[in-house]
Amino acid sequence: DQQRQMFRILLVERFKLRIRQITKEVPGFELVVAKNGPKLHAATHDEPSRRRFGKGRLGMENGTMEDFARLLAGVLGRPVVDRTGVKGGYDVSLLYTPEGYQPPAADDPRNAHEPPPPDPNGPSLFIALQEQLGLKLESRKGAAEFLVIDHAEKPAEN
Repeated sequence: DQQRQMFRILLVERFKLRIRQITKEVPGFELVVAKNGPKLHAATHDEPSRRRFGKGRLGMENGTMEDFARLLAGVLGRPVVDRTGVKGGYDVSLLYTPEGYQPPAADDPRNAHEPPPPDPNGPSLFIALQEQLGLKLESRKGAAEFLVIDHAEKPAEN
């Protein structure tokens, strides 16, 4: 909190930055439990939550459903709110085929350092959530916070 306050003062004094926070209704999702119930694995350790993601992969160790909703929001580019009612820490591993995914060429040198690509005929993120985790995303509009920059100046030289 102290560093954040110091950084805010720096931005205001050095860049004459003026911002305000607004709330807007935006399209998003609610993460809910699917019809047949959750298929989640309780966390196997007490260490702080860790998240992993890549092409067609989402993973989380000792994370809450709220943590998982934030992870999904990053992938989807829309707000995701946890409405599962599921409490506690979980280890989650989800494999899916990203929308519009095209497999890389077999001789692409980037393949040497990356895990195998997802199955191009595999399930979408939405289907994989239901099949693998017993969760689903429901489309909803909801409030989201945005920062609006009202003014900023190029700083003077030191």
